[in-house]
Amino acid sequence: MRCHGKGRKDRCTPLNRPATTALRTWLQECGGQPSDPLFPTRRGTPLSADAVEHLVGRHAQNAPRPARR
Repeated sequence: MRCHGKGRKDRCTPLNRPATTALRTWLQECGGQPSDPLFPTRRGTPLSADAVEHLVGRHAQNAPRPARR
């Protein structure tokens, strides 16, 4: 996945197989149009970058920690 970020920096984040599978499943479930946002708000508008950051942070805190090897 390629993103254009702050300071005119381009970033490339690899999507692993589980993430790709989850995204495909989500797209089938939501049944939207190609022009619809991938992650809509309750009103159907795109989530802001701040909202995404907030949600990821909240869920990351609640996620189980992987076992150390």
